[in-house]
Amino acid sequence: MKNIILLFFFISFHLYTNSQTIDLVGFYNVNGTMAIASLDDYMIISNGSIVNISDPANPVLNSSYGPSYLEALSILVDDGYVYFGTAMACDLYIADISNIDFPLHEGYISFGQDIGVGVYGIAKNDSVLFVALNYSFCSIDITEKTNPFMLDTLFIEGGSTDVKVQGMYAFVASSLGLTTVDISYPENMQDLNHIGSGYISIDINETHAFLGKGSGGFDVFDITDPLNPSPAFSIPNSEGSCQDIIYRDNYIYIASENGGLFVYKLENNTATELANYNSPGGGQNFSVCLHDSLILLPEYVTGVAILQYDSIGTVGIGNNTDIQNTFSLSPNPARDYIYLKRINHINSSSEVQVKIYNTKGSIEDQFMFNGSGYKYDITGYSPGLYYCQISEEGKLAESIKFVVY
Repeated sequence: MKNIILLFFFISFHLYTNSQTIDLVGFYNVNGTMAIASLDDYMIISNGSIVNISDPANPVLNSSYGPSYLEALSILVDDGYVYFGTAMACDLYIADISNIDFPLHEGYISFGQDIGVGVYGIAKNDSVLFVALNYSFCSIDITEKTNPFMLDTLFIEGGSTDVKVQGMYAFVASSLGLTTVDISYPENMQDLNHIGSGYISIDINETHAFLGKGSGGFDVFDITDPLNPSPAFSIPNSEGSCQDIIYRDNYIYIASENGGLFVYKLENNTATELANYNSPGGGQNFSVCLHDSLILLPEYVTGVAILQYDSIGTVGIGNNTDIQNTFSLSPNPARDYIYLKRINHINSSSEVQVKIYNTKGSIEDQFMFNGSGYKYDITGYSPGLYYCQISEEGKLAESIKFVVY
């Protein structure tokens, strides 16, 4: 019987290590997070909190900005400033974060509920912000951050829910479809065309627009000629509306309201699903952010999941330079113990922190050791897959999967 169990876990381990996976490496507890952005070693969330994630397993509140109940639907970070677009109040707040330890209020504008109930998307081009409101699409002069003012307003049938800017064009997601807007003169914007329907999120590259659908999944359009966008392909997903979508280096990352995070690879005029992370807390997912090798996924009810794709973030996202691949773990699979060993012995006297996670993202145990190696007793562990996260001098050094049989 033991041989059968051992064989099962050898097979299971082989499948895990050769499939695309999304691993939970840390979690920040906070309620009501709908939007997220990042800068350097920090993530910036809906309520104005700025959280240090240099050690992803131990996110720490660094500072905070804003009213007591900011409730941002959208966040844009650019050139030392953060722009928060709020929900029902339909306001835009500007914060100076040039000193990340002491964010300062810089400016504010209220749109009024006659043109929108919620700022759903923000993009920037030079000294102008382009803002997607649920009733309209606006351009805002921010030359003086302390005194932002409205330049123009387009009333888009079906409202607008997200925006990206490229050159003299803004590409707007709306229930009416992909809307192309000429922004050559921000004080006199022109609605050029519409195609498709039912969109709530957007990202673009030089040649294509990726539109998240309210019904789930996403559509892709060729925007080589912005005046005449044309359909490329469509990818269905039945796990709830595509609340946010990011294109990065031929990969697509979507936050599905009820299905968590999905990762797709683009190839041959289609997209193939590679991995899915379904939030264990069951909270709704309204946004996603890529940060070096990390993926930041807010869960509306519980907090922000800090994830890595393919264990150490080597697929589709820029490598995290903190991960040095300097430790090994053996035996694997294991039953009585695991032995952690340095592959190289540089700074071998430094203290090493180890955390063991189960597949639900909960910490089973954590400990410290010095020197070239450490033998750790696992006789109390139930059979299954675990994650060993190793940090050295406050930086993540290694994330290793292992199986207990």
